[in-house]
Amino acid sequence: MKTKWILPSALALGLVFASCSSSSDKGGEAGSAADLMAQAKAAVDAQHADEAIALLDSLTKTFPGEIDLVKEAMLLKPQAVEIQSQQAVTRCDSLIEDAKRQIDNLRRSMRYVKEPRMIDGFWVDSRVYNPRFMDGTGIQARVTDIGQFYIVSSANPGIGHTSVSLSDGSSSVSTGTVPYDGESNYRHGGGEIISFTPEQSDTLGYFAAQVPGRPMTLLMNGRGSKSIRLSAAQTEAIANAYALAKAMEQGRNNEVEKQKQQRRIELARSQRQRLAAGQVKATMPVDSVR
Repeated sequence: MKTKWILPSALALGLVFASCSSSSDKGGEAGSAADLMAQAKAAVDAQHADEAIALLDSLTKTFPGEIDLVKEAMLLKPQAVEIQSQQAVTRCDSLIEDAKRQIDNLRRSMRYVKEPRMIDGFWVDSRVYNPRFMDGTGIQARVTDIGQFYIVSSANPGIGHTSVSLSDGSSSVSTGTVPYDGESNYRHGGGEIISFTPEQSDTLGYFAAQVPGRPMTLLMNGRGSKSIRLSAAQTEAIANAYALAKAMEQGRNNEVEKQKQQRRIELARSQRQRLAAGQVKATMPVDSVR
């Protein structure tokens, strides 16, 4: 008979322990979630947006059952996103100004050429510019209006070349190969002209820019071949054109990024207003603002 009474007592005791354990775990979760919220608020106050966003994301993913804290996180995250984007805009502005200074400085030694038969003009180093370039043999480094670097080669008389290389004596790089097609590789006054794409030209520009102003050797490759010694001024002209293209690209890319971040700020502010007014459901994910 004692056994019959001991079992219920033991079960009751076990239930008490289980109930106490469950309540303790829940309290611990709430404490951990509250700690994350406190840390996130401190990070926002300190303008540490990346840290705040990471903490808020951790809170909502780890403790989805803490409804009040999740709602609070939803209200706070757009503020952190706005701070993050404002900081990004500031960085973009600095990089844009830096690009403008580089562009202005480089263009002082360059000239803009717009020939009648051309749809678009280009920038070229004025110290090595030759209006009769296509009547001789050599290369010309150019930059388009939108900041694309490209190489034009001329061989007159023609030798059937399809690519060009630069060598500093210890290493060399080459453009892509452009077979004769009457467009990118065409004939002109007894000679041949190749207009290499920016992608095909990049290796030469990068190579010349590593040590600008150093004499190098130009090699024309194809059915025939020709070697030309480039002066320090000629290799520096290639490096300067490449630097101008990169500065223009930096300015353009950061303008695009700035506009993206400004739109992100507008979205974050809109979401904060709607959340504060209760127009957004509590189930809406906090990471909806990017």
